[in-house]
Amino acid sequence: MNDQPAIELSINEMSGKVRGTIVFYFQRRIEDGKWRVEGGKNPTPLLSPVVKATSLTFEVIHHKHHGSSELGPNAKFRVELIDRDNLALFKTDEASGSGPGLKLARRK
Repeated sequence: MNDQPAIELSINEMSGKVRGTIVFYFQRRIEDGKWRVEGGKNPTPLLSPVVKATSLTFEVIHHKHHGSSELGPNAKFRVELIDRDNLALFKTDEASGSGPGLKLARRK
């Protein structure tokens, strides 16, 4: 997104259980008009991950404001398999849960 990293999703399966983490990169436009990623890489564990056919649903803890320690309701997501190397990510706790989703590509 904006020629910068936006999301890094790591998923693994061990003994029949799906686990993983997600990193949301905070992007900000700087004075020269270019986008930059701010802050570090903070992986957040996937909560309640469920795999059904070609989709994965999960939740993550969500802070009320960027940089705040106050938590709001968990954010809910769905990932759909497009093909072997591509996924689409949807935020399902908003009206934006439909549409094309955010395309994610496998990093090799």
